[in-house]
Amino acid sequence: MAQKNPKSAVSISQVSKSYISGELETLVLSELNLDIPCGEFVVILGVSGSGKTTLLNLIGALDAPTSGRIHVDGEEITGQGRWALTDYRRRKLGFIFQFFNLLPTLTAVENVRLSLDLMDLEPEQRRTTSVESLRRVGLDKKLDKFPAQLSGGEQQRVAIARALCKSPFLVLADEPTGNLDADTGEKIVKTMKKLNRETGTTFIIATHDQDIAGVADRVLHIRKGRIV
Repeated sequence: MAQKNPKSAVSISQVSKSYISGELETLVLSELNLDIPCGEFVVILGVSGSGKTTLLNLIGALDAPTSGRIHVDGEEITGQGRWALTDYRRRKLGFIFQFFNLLPTLTAVENVRLSLDLMDLEPEQRRTTSVESLRRVGLDKKLDKFPAQLSGGEQQRVAIARALCKSPFLVLADEPTGNLDADTGEKIVKTMKKLNRETGTTFIIATHDQDIAGVADRVLHIRKGRIV
């Protein structure tokens, strides 16, 4: 059995993904091959419908490929069972979404602490880790604010803190600036880049925003399900 390069964060081999609706089969990704080194800040750039979100979902084990194999940190995730994939997402991944996905009835620090609730940590350690994660994104003065009391950029920084507080191996960000104005989006990208450099965490960002490409270590253009 072929093994992934140990210096790679993600290795994708001949991955295709199609969806079937009735008698209609739609090919979204076609025989992708991709290798992402550990610690890289990668932008997957493409228009809506190009397949970039599907690719992120496959790496994040939120969906399964129709064919091909995916390794993350040397571990093959294709073909794994439900509980193994749940454990993989819990241990290895941090997710950042376009619409923040914060719970409105929880404060900033409580939203961050949610991602630690399944970890083997004492309650006080979960609190301390959450506070430190918010401090790193510049929100140590907003710990007890609710999402409605925060700007869009601040809410996204809470989401970044939540993704990083458990020290994930890999962060997947899907259109993280899509719900922000240009200036705020630029600040969010710089925050992610700074954390990438400080922590060595691999970032993969799917976006249609060409401005994000300027801070990437590498830009992958995706069109009609293929890296071009």
